[in-house]
Amino acid sequence: MYQKYLCKECGHIFNDKTGTIFHRSKVPLKVWFFVVLIMQSNLSISELSKTLNMYYDPVYRMVKKLKKSGYLGVIDRKVKEKMVSNITLMLD
Repeated sequence: MYQKYLCKECGHIFNDKTGTIFHRSKVPLKVWFFVVLIMQSNLSISELSKTLNMYYDPVYRMVKKLKKSGYLGVIDRKVKEKMVSNITLMLD
């Protein structure tokens, strides 16, 4: 699924999601990023869950994690516009 890496010093195996809010999440990263983008337009969790065709509870937990992490404030407007077009193509 994700590329695995091996630390040469300690032999620990990790991937791109290790140490992030996405760690141990079964939800694909493209869905996480789509949630970030949609949250910028102040869509409710109910509407977001319907848009993603997911149950309310997992979407609620994702939104809660994103708000707690402060990740939402990191998205720059130009990056957001580019990501919207790319993610829309991926979800089709």
